Amino acid sequence: QGRESGPGPRRRAPGSARGARGGGHRGRARPGGGLAPLAAAMAEWFADPDFRGCAFINAVVEVGEALPEAAAIARRHKEDMVQVIAGLLPEAASQDAAARAAALAVDGAIIWAQMGHAGPAADGLRRLLAGPAG
Repeated sequence: QGRESGPGPRRRAPGSARGARGGGHRGRARPGGGLAPLAAAMAEWFADPDFRGCAFINAVVEVGEALPEAAAIARRHKEDMVQVIAGLLPEAASQDAAARAAALAVDGAIIWAQMGHAGPAADGLRRLLAGPAG
């Protein structure tokens, strides 16, 4: 997933598989190390003046019915995202379910940030990804 819109060089968004393991806060992410680096990376992305939301979510909303293959590509990306998130979680029987719940929280935060609520989206996501004690 590259930059969501606008001219200029393409870069990975935090929600992308490669971006979750890239630089900045993302460089602190390690297998089994928890989701705090993901929340920090998302907050950084939301604060970027070029933030336009998730290209995959946007594509499904804009052309998903007319182009089912676009929705299929988005579903594959979201499954990849779940796998990256699962890799950040400590191993547990509920790892897949926890990763899917975290991915849902990430997507919801992206939409809130896209609607102009970047601060509350980042804060809420950080609290959700921190777990019950967050």
